[in-house]
Amino acid sequence: MNGVPSSYLGFTLYAEDTTAPVIVRCPSDIYKTIELGTPAIHICWDEPTATDNSGHVELLESTHRPGDEFDIGTTDVSYTFVDASNMNVTCNFTIHISESKFELPLN
Repeated sequence: MNGVPSSYLGFTLYAEDTTAPVIVRCPSDIYKTIELGTPAIHICWDEPTATDNSGHVELLESTHRPGDEFDIGTTDVSYTFVDASNMNVTCNFTIHISESKFELPLN
């Protein structure tokens, strides 16, 4: 049986977790324009986290990490979290990299 045992007066009770973790701070889509002739750019974001009623949740997998290099085009990014009962939730966002048609001014 999937759950957490709890002993009381010689009986063992199981509480089944039916609630998936909840994403905290899933980033919105990211849009960046890079200078003409630049092949790629490093992009950073605040990584999402998750909470769960069981008190135990961990990152199962992520397709990319902050600081990774992204080519011109669109890239889907996902983070999947799992709780102690093997229930999971995924945060998805897209990184859009476009090339400027003109040279961008230096800031």
